Amino acid sequence: MKPTLLAPILILLLASCASPTRYMKKDSSGYGYEVVQDAKDPDLYKVEFVGNNRTPFSVVNNYSFLAANETCEAQKKLAIVGNGTDTTSTHFRSEYHYSSYRMGENAIPQLTPYTVATTIPSVSLPFTCFARLNQLQGVKEVRDIPADLAHTTAKDYKGAVVVEKLTDAAAGALRLGDLIVAVNDRRVESSYAYTRALSEAPGPSVKVRLFRNEKPLTVEAKLDDHTPLLTIANTELVKAVCERLAAEEKPEYCRR
Repeated sequence: MKPTLLAPILILLLASCASPTRYMKKDSSGYGYEVVQDAKDPDLYKVEFVGNNRTPFSVVNNYSFLAANETCEAQKKLAIVGNGTDTTSTHFRSEYHYSSYRMGENAIPQLTPYTVATTIPSVSLPFTCFARLNQLQGVKEVRDIPADLAHTTAKDYKGAVVVEKLTDAAAGALRLGDLIVAVNDRRVESSYAYTRALSEAPGPSVKVRLFRNEKPLTVEAKLDDHTPLLTIANTELVKAVCERLAAEEKPEYCRR
């Protein structure tokens, strides 16, 4: 390689290291997003975004969310994102710099090795693309029950969801505080699993296994199609995510 070519190449390499990772598919650098379809469950995906040490966690998380939505949008479906994991990994690499060793009148250049540690942020999110999104009639909101919930029937509550808000106290078969553990005999261990179970149910009603006042109960509940409302909500959520990004961080997905 000619010496004249070395300086421009080094400048380009240093510039790429100095800039945060942009919204892009993962390339040979190992940075960017990658969407993987589950081998056993074709409706389930996982998106992972890995940024360099200059990319804030908040940006990495936003980019992961946008990649999930972009994937489902291409199928004309909506994305429901599950609970993700934020991780950091420390990479070590060896570098060398020149120093001089003086002995009498002579300066002898020599390479001195040193180690550089780099923290790499990454976010992994499970998500599913839905053509429609159902909800139990009368139920407005549920939330996850902590897996370590201390209770006499904790083995049944583990991973359940609790009914937190109702559209109408008298509507539907569910009540405030009901702990839902299964839909059509399909265990629901999180609000994400609950949403999947409802949206994949043939309808127009489902069998819900729950605990009410600590007593086991099975009820028949009707389904409401919330697709139009959730389409609007999802659009607004994507818009909010895009607005959180600084001008230089906005991908093309946010500029449409």
